[in-house]
Order: sequence, then C-alpha cells, then structure tokens
Amino acid sequence: MAACSAPCSRLIVGNHGAQAIAVLRRAVELGVDHIDTAQYYGPAVANELIRAALWPYDPALVLVSKVGARRDESGAWLQWDSPADLRQGIEDNLASLGVEQLGAVNLRLMGDDAPLEGPAGRGAGPRRRPELRRALQVTELMCVQNPLNVVDRSSLPALEECAARGIAFVPFVPFGSGFGVDNVPDEPAVVATAARLGATAPQVALAWLPGDPQQHR
Repeated sequence: MAACSAPCSRLIVGNHGAQAIAVLRRAVELGVDHIDTAQYYGPAVANELIRAALWPYDPALVLVSKVGARRDESGAWLQWDSPADLRQGIEDNLASLGVEQLGAVNLRLMGDDAPLEGPAGRGAGPRRRPELRRALQVTELMCVQNPLNVVDRSSLPALEECAARGIAFVPFVPFGSGFGVDNVPDEPAVVATAARLGATAPQVALAWLPGDPQQHR
C-alpha cells in the first residue's frame, strides 16, 4: 500500500477502504501468505485495513512490519530509531494489527549513511554487500528487504549474499516507485517483452524477480 500524508490517509479510508479490504481478502484467498506493512504507512492506515479485512488471522499468514521511521504532519519521512523509538514502533504495530507477535520486524535505514550499529531488530535493508556483512556482525538477520526490479538492480549483491547465507530476501517496488525508478511496466524493454510473450507488462516485471540471482546479471 502506498504511503501518503495524513490528509491523504483519511481520503483512502473514506473513498477506498472497502476496495482495499476486498483486495486483501482476495489476495489471501488466492494464496498470499506474507503481508508487508508498517504503522507509518498512511500513516495509521495500512495496519488498520489489514486488521479490518483479515482478523482473526489465518495461522499460516505471516505479518511483517517495519520500524525506524515515522511521518510528520505533512507526510514527510523522519528518522525514528533510538532504542525507545524502536520499541514504541513495535508496540504500535502490534496494537494496530491486533497481534501479540510479528513474523519479522524490519529496520528501515533512512538513507545510505544510516548507522547499522545499535538495536537493529531481526530484519534490515543494507543494499551493498559490505553493509550486509557489517549488519551481520551486529545482529542475526531473518530477512533483508530492498528495492529490486528489472530496471534497478543495485541490490543484486545483497541478494547474492543473502542466498549464500540462507537469509530470506524480500524485493519490493517491483513496479518502481517515486523513490527512484518510477514505472517499470512502462519501460520499453518490459513492454516489448510483454508483447512478444502475450503477457502484460506487470506480469513480466514480476516474473523477472524469482530464480537464481546470477541469472539477473
């Protein structure tokens, strides 16, 4: 679910809440068993919609959230990663989702210079191999979640390191985002491949993701 400012979050609930709930329920019906979320998505929108749609949760459903950031009144991102901030972020996610534990908690690193040392939780987002190795010296990692798509392949070294170490890698923004690559399905190579295969451009963008990391070089 896309993040937006506080006024936008109220608009989503007012105009699209029912549609979002229907999408969530249909996704789980079709076999989705991993939902990535955060209390600051909205802010205070995504978790509430997930709870409204799916609580009580199927035991097989894994809810994964994030801490380390928050939104100000204009919707801008702010670093929020002191030990007390991280604990509060986890508590906020637990409360809004209505659960006693989460499948994993990712630490959102705010920018390339964000420190890895300190209480990092069980997930992280180092994009370069040296950063990932340094994070592993600080804490055990359950998963790494980084931007990765057919256009932006900068996280491939981290993916390869995770594969070698048996750490789950969760790619996000497979269609691009406002944080870099804007719209992967509109890329000429993606459009051409979709036409050749008789598929849609989003299907091609998603199909690129699985498999051996070396195949994506």
